Amino acid sequence: MGQNDELTAKKASSFCFWGSIAVTAVLSILLAIFMTPLLLFFGADEFTLGFTTDYLFWVFVIGGIPTVAGLVLGHLVRSVGKTKEASIGLTIGGVMNIILDPVFIFVFHMDVAGAAVATMLSNTISMVYFLVILWRIRKGTVLTLAPSYFSLERKVARGTLSVGFPAAIFVLLVSMSISLLNGLLLKHEGGNILSAAYGVTSKCGTIALHISIGIAQGVMPLIGYSYGAGDHCRGRCVHAVLVLVCNWHEPVQYV
Repeated sequence: MGQNDELTAKKASSFCFWGSIAVTAVLSILLAIFMTPLLLFFGADEFTLGFTTDYLFWVFVIGGIPTVAGLVLGHLVRSVGKTKEASIGLTIGGVMNIILDPVFIFVFHMDVAGAAVATMLSNTISMVYFLVILWRIRKGTVLTLAPSYFSLERKVARGTLSVGFPAAIFVLLVSMSISLLNGLLLKHEGGNILSAAYGVTSKCGTIALHISIGIAQGVMPLIGYSYGAGDHCRGRCVHAVLVLVCNWHEPVQYV
């Protein structure tokens, strides 16, 4: 978009949406087929297998596509400057999850499955919100989900994947780290309690990290626009400010 190449932007938005849907569908099917051996491999036992199966089924097998679609749509909306709408969409999902969790857990007595259903429905609501936003701005934006614009040409597919690959590796490594640590905890006596405690504390400990990640994601469109427009000076200035903000607790290193 920094190059005013609207056709490629349309192809990229369609590629992102439908490509993510296709990959998620394949992963959801594979998870449904191999769920039990996969959970046993990661340390589930006779006590936790039922809970983890229920949660994965609703959140990833049934809710995988709405979850990923909502995330992708949020990034696409943010990429065209609709940061308020993107924030509202993600907030709606989180707030609805907070509201629906006690309803399904305590009112409908669904336990862990209730929490999973609440998450799935919340992500679906967030996805629907973004679809409505895209419908409302369809005449004034290059974003499109039309399958006719889906393209695997090198400029679109390779360009998109090259941008997303580092983020994908980061998330994958974090997931592997958590899985490894959980596996080690489960080998100890009372491992289920230790694993649950780690899950709670890790959520609290990542608040500061997620603030930095949010700032980094928010500034990406600005850097991308600057790079595409050939304004590298502005891009470097934005990057320098980002580094300072995200590392405010270690200012000496950047003096």
